[in-house]
Amino acid sequence: MLNKSRPGESPGTSGIKKLNFKRGNKMSNMSYCRFQNTLHDLQDCFNEMEENFDFSELSSDEKSAFKSLIELCKDVSNMGTEILDEQRDTK
Repeated sequence: MLNKSRPGESPGTSGIKKLNFKRGNKMSNMSYCRFQNTLHDLQDCFNEMEENFDFSELSSDEKSAFKSLIELCKDVSNMGTEILDEQRDTK
């Protein structure tokens, strides 16, 4: 069973409060393609990190978002593993 979160925390996080970043002009993810769109965006971030990435050149907001993204990726990985394990157990 997945861990329950406390109020103000994202489900499955290790104490990280849910973040509400402004998306600007970017469209929100539709439920039918949320993971596909997010995968594309995350791959773009990963590619940028592989190529001449300089953390010191980020704005303070981007540095904060970078750190939060890393923590969220850990939580997504842990929760995803739990979900896939539960899925395998039900087959």
